[in-house]
Amino acid sequence: MPPKPGFHAQLALLQEVFAQSPTVKYYVHAQDQMRDRRIARQDVRSALASGEVVSTELAYETEERWRVKGYDVDGDALIVVIEAIQSGGDTIVVVAAFPPKGRR
Repeated sequence: MPPKPGFHAQLALLQEVFAQSPTVKYYVHAQDQMRDRRIARQDVRSALASGEVVSTELAYETEERWRVKGYDVDGDALIVVIEAIQSGGDTIVVVAAFPPKGRR
């Protein structure tokens, strides 16, 4: 499936960084959500590897975040919100992870 219009640059950066086996860090809030929702770190990595950037948003008016929709290790859809990746970056920071609406 082709990426959504307007998010080609973000997807290219995500794929570039992910191809280099990046460090993946998690907000404490994300870890709590993942535990409560039984989402494993492998599921998040799988979703990031298979995903596409479906939207961007500003948090606190200054922090850009990307919403990535991908698939967990079982093939189920998963949304992962990450901090925007900078060119040349080698770390992905996970803000949140959750199934799409209707699957919680």
